[in-house]
Amino acid sequence: MQELRTTRGKLINRFDELDESVLSHVALHPRLNQPMRPIDMAQFVVEHDDHHINAIIDLAEQLS
Repeated sequence: MQELRTTRGKLINRFDELDESVLSHVALHPRLNQPMRPIDMAQFVVEHDDHHINAIIDLAEQLS
């Protein structure tokens, strides 16, 4: 969990450093075929990580 916090912190710091022109850029997600801004990508990553964290918690509860 600490490694995840560290990695998420680094990602947040990189977003803080982005210029406004970069933040408004839109690109097509190759698999989802959806237009995404950097903030959309960040939300996607957070939801993906949360899904895995919840799966880990569920497995840990089942094993205890």
